[in-house]
Amino acid sequence: MTEMLSMISSRSSFGCTVNVHQNEIYVAGGYTNGVASKRCEAYNIQTNTWRELPALNEEKCATSLCLMGGRYLYCFGGFTKNDTQAALLL
Repeated sequence: MTEMLSMISSRSSFGCTVNVHQNEIYVAGGYTNGVASKRCEAYNIQTNTWRELPALNEEKCATSLCLMGGRYLYCFGGFTKNDTQAALLL
């Protein structure tokens, strides 16, 4: 059994989805050391490698990801750095 590599940027509360046709897992946003992140990464299951994807437009955490048509990755919901009510929702 091969050990799975760690993400390029470890984080929590990230959005995640899978592309079964490309054998990849996509991760976006989240918290890194308590700070919301714009970073996005893709994990290739077959090659056990991570690659950086284009960053989100703004920092987000606790978000959802959706892959449309195997080509477009949408990030929606969650909290941004500008959410004043985030503490009330947690």
